[in-house]
Amino acid sequence: TMPVGSYCSNIRRLVLSTLIIQHRAFSFSPIIQNQNLTQKFPRTESHFASMPGKDTHIPTALVAMANGTEEMEAVVVIDTLVRAGVNVVTASVHDILQVKCSRGVEILTNVNIRECVEKDWDCVVLPGGMPGAEHLQASPTLKHILNDQNKAGKLIAAICASPAVILAPMGILEGKKATCYPAEKFINALPKYEARESLVVVEDGNIITSKGPGTALIFALKIAGKLMGDDVEARVAREM
Repeated sequence: TMPVGSYCSNIRRLVLSTLIIQHRAFSFSPIIQNQNLTQKFPRTESHFASMPGKDTHIPTALVAMANGTEEMEAVVVIDTLVRAGVNVVTASVHDILQVKCSRGVEILTNVNIRECVEKDWDCVVLPGGMPGAEHLQASPTLKHILNDQNKAGKLIAAICASPAVILAPMGILEGKKATCYPAEKFINALPKYEARESLVVVEDGNIITSKGPGTALIFALKIAGKLMGDDVEARVAREM
């Protein structure tokens, strides 16, 4: 059996080598050349058109993104959830839709975060990365969405720096076990840090947290399982 550390390292190398491939299941463009970055809200088509109505419910996930977001933690989650059949919407907290991630990969998100208020999200996902997590934390609109999500007892998933930088200061982690990127400044910010090294994903109530890029796939599969069921999680894992 391959050790978890080696497996995660292999996944990281694989994903970084394939980030330039555009996933056809949603409007998500990993690298955009010669984009006019001064243009605000450049796309006019609705990315909520396929969201389910009252009669049919397809689970929905909002993935918030910013300049400095860790690209693996975003792309692995997005790809895995789409494979599982989740309706994924990516949102920028900046005035422009294109974000430049922590390792320089540029991603064109679907919508601005302001378009995501008062939508019915089954899960809100917070990738980590610095200063991406700080940019997410600085968004009043995102914090409004997170507070509504938490009050409704609906799923919030955060990885790497985001549990410590975003959720802990908001009080969302009070009384809950959580994990994060294993750096002292992040660990000390969590009210109940789950210290077991082998536990790379922690679920407590409506909160799922994980450690970092090397655990992004395990984190993504856990979210898929919560939204779509264990059978779908197992199928997606097998197909990968």
